[in-house]
Parts: sequence; C-alpha cells; structure tokens
Amino acid sequence: MGHSYSEDDAPSRWCPQANVASIVEMSNGVMNAIPVNRHPERRDPYEGAHCVGGVCAHWQWMPGGRGGTRKGYCGLSGKPEA
Repeated sequence: MGHSYSEDDAPSRWCPQANVASIVEMSNGVMNAIPVNRHPERRDPYEGAHCVGGVCAHWQWMPGGRGGTRKGYCGLSGKPEA
C-alpha cells in the first residue's frame, strides 16, 4: 500500500505518471523531443517528474490535520494503512 506524506514532502517523491520532454538526435541528424518519465543520464534522473501534491488529480487528503501537518497520498498507489 501507499504512504502518506505532507505537501512539503511531495516534491521529493517521483511520479510514475509524469512525462517530461527529452531531446534526442535522430539518425538523420534531426533533433526530436520524446516524452520520458526519467532521465537516467542526469544528476537528478527524475527532474520534472516529481509529485505535485494537492494540485494533482490523483492526490487524496488524509482525514484530520491542519495546515503544514495535513497529510495526503497518491490515489494511484492506494490508501495508506492507518
């Protein structure tokens, strides 16, 4: 099952649903952008593919908590166990 975390922690999480553009040179020399989920050759391979927390359509809020202590989870990963 998934884990809950605060919105402040969300950007440190990788989102498997995110797509970012990667520029590649084709065999004919043309540069092309392809959608990828991560960049293995970069220092941060998940650059641009991090969780956006409460502004994501899949984000679910946990009951209770206020402000910075309020936690949520990715609805795609399943509800965390209490």
